[in-house]
Amino acid sequence: MEISKEQIAKMAESYKKAETQHVAQRAVTKNGILESAESVEVLKRMSPKNFAFSIDVDDQAVANQKMSGRCWMFACLNVLRFHIEKELDLPKGTFELSQAYLAFFNKLERAAWFLEHAVATADKPLDNREVDWLFTTPMADGGDWDMVCALVKKYGVVPHEAQAETHCTNNTAELNTVLSHLLRQDALKLRTMAQEDKDTKAAQEEMLNEVYRVLAVCFGEPVQKFDFTYNDAKGHYHADLGITPLEFLKKYVPINLDDYIGVINVPGDDKPYGRMYAIQDSDQIPERRNLYLNVPMEELKGYVIDSLKDGEPVWFGSDVLQHCDRNAGVMDFDLYDLEALFGVKFTMDKAERFATHESHDHRRRRYQGRQAHEVEDRELLGHREPRHEGRQQRLLRLQRRVVRQLRLRGGHPQGSPEPRDAEGVGLRSHRVAVLEPLQPGFRLGGNRAPAAGVPHGMPQGRPLRAACASRPRQLSAVRRGAFSGNDVPGRKARPAGPFREG
Repeated sequence: MEISKEQIAKMAESYKKAETQHVAQRAVTKNGILESAESVEVLKRMSPKNFAFSIDVDDQAVANQKMSGRCWMFACLNVLRFHIEKELDLPKGTFELSQAYLAFFNKLERAAWFLEHAVATADKPLDNREVDWLFTTPMADGGDWDMVCALVKKYGVVPHEAQAETHCTNNTAELNTVLSHLLRQDALKLRTMAQEDKDTKAAQEEMLNEVYRVLAVCFGEPVQKFDFTYNDAKGHYHADLGITPLEFLKKYVPINLDDYIGVINVPGDDKPYGRMYAIQDSDQIPERRNLYLNVPMEELKGYVIDSLKDGEPVWFGSDVLQHCDRNAGVMDFDLYDLEALFGVKFTMDKAERFATHESHDHRRRRYQGRQAHEVEDRELLGHREPRHEGRQQRLLRLQRRVVRQLRLRGGHPQGSPEPRDAEGVGLRSHRVAVLEPLQPGFRLGGNRAPAAGVPHGMPQGRPLRAACASRPRQLSAVRRGAFSGNDVPGRKARPAGPFREG
């Protein structure tokens, strides 16, 4: 469409008549868009002084991810430390797990995944859409629940003191740039070798050795053995000397990560509820797949509420790029009145925001353009080794129960009995990691957070992945819509304390 001078003249005349926008112009030119559109009434209403909570979950000191995209990793480790503190009777907020330790192996695994895919796509030209996507970001931050679970199970965990943060773990931009440069040139070499029908295995191993060297310089070598000493809440001294990361995981982490199942709420006709989904090429840790069970929002709210009532933290993914004042610690749809400021209407619903990439969490940013596909039973059961079958079977059972629930009643009426499957197992007998990109309109963090220390302090352009875990049960006793009112007309959501920087 060509813009004519006549059209511009009409636009200018229309703007002259918009008296409200002239006031807005003066405010925006001096203060910016968000500062000018921010509602004082919402800030007052969302003030910690005006908040009361029906459910409290013990929180911990905030773990600071600084300028790194490790929110997902911090969040999962916050869940683990919550249970470790409880199990060992540690003073609250005195214990933290090392994010740097797992970050090392995350980068190494991503590099291995990239090189493998460079070989697998060697028969395709560089301008092929898949290859182009692959080379665009060889190394980045970001991840998901299943990814960190795979890292923990494979490499174990260590206390923060055993492997502390470095400048490069706190600020990953420089390292990602260096590794991306190295991996791109390695991928070109591997593509040439594969096109010439040469064996690439030895070359890949040497390339990974170089990646390890870079990571060791930036992060320090990952600790192999360490001494774990602590004083419990009663002042008693404990020492466990010469322990390995996997031994620490087995001995001191009292939960089984395979008991946790990812649930999401992604509306849209192309992604029916009650079915499991995976994102193409998102399994960067081959030992565990990224799988998501799509459920209605009310179902997801129920899982969250039951988890909080059970005294457990909640891990969830959230888009915090919009409707959020980080300094004030407020997320609310009504926080910024952009419609009044500009005199325009914003009308997209959640399904439309997802379809157009208006709203997304970190994995949608990392795998933007990758196809989300439904996971069939036969694909799920035949994908991995038998040791993963327990989790997969749990996923399938939950999927079938959700499908049955949707078919029978289309929702869970308040006060009705908990639905059970043919085996007599209650619908909500499994732990669920909530991977829903939750909508704004609630508070995060603070001294009364539902999360075990909400990680924060992300660079501009990166959304929050808050802490999580879930053991849902007895949903029928929970008031419906109590967690998030964003998809329930006339309701406001207030489950937690003030939003705070990490």
